[in-house]
This record gives sequence, C-alpha cells and structure tokens, in this order.
Amino acid sequence: MKKQIAAHEPNADLLAPQDVDSDVVALGEALLEKRAERIAHNVLLRPDIQDALRQLLGTKLYASEEEVIARSLNAMLVAVG
Repeated sequence: MKKQIAAHEPNADLLAPQDVDSDVVALGEALLEKRAERIAHNVLLRPDIQDALRQLLGTKLYASEEEVIARSLNAMLVAVG
C-alpha cells in the first residue's frame, strides 16, 4: 500500500535549480553572519580584548578595529604555521 502525501501548495510552481542554489547561498550567508555576530559579541565584551584593541589602535598602525583583528589573526596564523 502506497501512502500519498498531499501537496502543501498544489498549484505552486516548482523552483528552478538556480533558484534553489540561490536560496542555499543566501541561507549560508545568513548563518555565517549570525555566527560572526555571536563570536564578535562574545569576544568584544571581554575587557582584556577591549583594552588590547584600544592599545593597538593607539599605535596608529591600524585604521580600524576590524583591521586590528584581521591583521592580528593573520600574524597569529604565520606565527603558528
């Protein structure tokens, strides 16, 4: 005996493969953005990190907090690599 599942939207058009790919990319980007927000929130609330950012920005070697973080991560990668 075969079971039938009723269509949720029986008159809806099926998505084209490109539409599905686009939706998957958009979902991936949204999930990555949420992850980045969570990590940034947790890290930037730490007083030691706030102090380090202030000190590094004070050297005038960096234009922004984002640059401090990106260049510091790259330097750490070189150091451990």
